[in-house]
Amino acid sequence: MWKQHPLVFWLNGPAHHRTGVRFFQAMIGVALLFRFATEVPFAGWLWGARGLPGGGAFPALGPWSQAVEGLYADDRLIVGLLLLQAVGALLLITGQATRFAASLCLFAVTMLEWRTMEINDGGDNLARICLCYFLFLAPPNRVVAPGSLRAYLHNLGVLLLIAQVMILYFVAGLAKAMGEVWMNGTALYLISQVEEFSLPGLRALFKNPFLTVGASYLTLGLQLFFPISFFTRFKLFFLLLGMAFHLGIAGFMGLVSFSLIMAGADLLLISDEEYGGFRRWLPAWPWRWPFAIKDTPALQRGAGQDL
Repeated sequence: MWKQHPLVFWLNGPAHHRTGVRFFQAMIGVALLFRFATEVPFAGWLWGARGLPGGGAFPALGPWSQAVEGLYADDRLIVGLLLLQAVGALLLITGQATRFAASLCLFAVTMLEWRTMEINDGGDNLARICLCYFLFLAPPNRVVAPGSLRAYLHNLGVLLLIAQVMILYFVAGLAKAMGEVWMNGTALYLISQVEEFSLPGLRALFKNPFLTVGASYLTLGLQLFFPISFFTRFKLFFLLLGMAFHLGIAGFMGLVSFSLIMAGADLLLISDEEYGGFRRWLPAWPWRWPFAIKDTPALQRGAGQDL
């Protein structure tokens, strides 16, 4: 019976979500390139010998911990890791050698995270995990035959990416639901008054109790019900809310790289069939370089099927 399960047919069918994958790859590339541009002047202070003493992940390396930690004593190595990250990011943005690009970014991101586990955020963790899944994905300039091993591995990677995003949203919502400040609707007000994570000109907005309570509960509901919405007709509405939510985080809290990665994750969830529908009323530019796909059956024939 399991051979007739819809998920099995989906995995063994044509390569799915190819346009969404390209958007996600490009958005992670933009986020990593932004990190490179803003952090390379301070590389020695963030990851070098002048930075935090020790490293969060080094003890887990056992007998190799001291040898690996010693590599960070040379600031030139730190800059080299950031350059690898930048090269991989550019390749992801342009869609060239995407598996090689994901490998470069994964190596650089992992090495930098080992040094500063204390200052990483959810976007860093999601990017690192998704870069692993990118190794399964078919390159955008390759024709992928339905039912082939390449299509199966691509669909498996897409499935893992979608599951990861769903878990992230639900766990984030569940953690908020267990917090008193979210349940009483004051969370966004408290965040807005933290100088490091807010714009002074917008703090007065969140002193309005109706806005603060409404936005807090809307955020909570969005994250808790986001995974369920994926299987309903309200999917695109929830994705639109998610994009607006992350745009607000970027503008109000200044978490630009985190917001770029999460916005890319939302774009991943849109199926090729749905992107094909957008093409009928959106300008042509979003579908040109660097998001062109060699073959996207749903865009060419309208035969796509969502998970």
